[in-house]
Amino acid sequence: MSAVLPKVKSFLRDPMPHKLGPKLILSLTVLIITISCVAGYLTYRVQRNRLVETMLLGADQLSRGITGAIWHAMLDDDRKAAYEIMRAIADKQGVDRIRMFHREGRLVFSTDAREAPSATSMSNEVCMSCHSRGALTNRPREDMRVRYTVSPRGVQTLSMVTPIYNEPSCSNAACHAHQASTKVVGVLDVALRLDPVQTETRAITLQTIASTGFIVIMGAAFVILFTRRFVATPIQELIGGTKAVSAMELNRQIRIARRSEELDELVDSFNLMRERLKLAVAELNEMQ
Repeated sequence: MSAVLPKVKSFLRDPMPHKLGPKLILSLTVLIITISCVAGYLTYRVQRNRLVETMLLGADQLSRGITGAIWHAMLDDDRKAAYEIMRAIADKQGVDRIRMFHREGRLVFSTDAREAPSATSMSNEVCMSCHSRGALTNRPREDMRVRYTVSPRGVQTLSMVTPIYNEPSCSNAACHAHQASTKVVGVLDVALRLDPVQTETRAITLQTIASTGFIVIMGAAFVILFTRRFVATPIQELIGGTKAVSAMELNRQIRIARRSEELDELVDSFNLMRERLKLAVAELNEMQ
């Protein structure tokens, strides 16, 4: 125990190893881990953003498709047909609920039976897409039309608000004509479940972690193998040869199995020095 404490204190003061091989292994391993983690995080962000963008595009296309599907029913003042179309679409997998609001903010229809139509105007988050900060916007940007909410069922949803515009065919209709000055007659709110996105996000996260971990392990293994094979082992052999020379074992030639140009030059220099020292010692012995 007493022999371990000085080593622990020395490590706490200077955790960096003093030998070249471990220093090189530690430095390269930390570099590989850092690069792999940054690359993995960026890959995760890109894939997740693409997934969200795909869902936003799908929500926008679905909401516009619904407005197109119910347009003729609305033009004929056949509300029952329009509501049935929305109910049929809401029964599809991934759709949480579909709601329609009057331009004044009144809830006209909802596929969720717990939400009853309202005869009075409501100030809610749906209206904020067009009435952001009190300024009326007839054609809100896509980022203003998107909301992340929790439905009455407790499900996280992505809601897309789509204005229903007053086209000439509607303003000129005899059954329920709107004035031509009215730009928007209502709002459609489509809420899509985020369960598939969350499941896919978890899969992307696990895949990113697994791939990053594999790259780190393979990179660290390669660094350790390379460093030991081509750096640490030749240096140990060189140290052994120099110790032999210092012990005056001048007949022992320094040999390194795995060499490079730099080590070749160093080994040749040591061997030349050993031969000259051997010759000098022999001359001294002869003089005696």
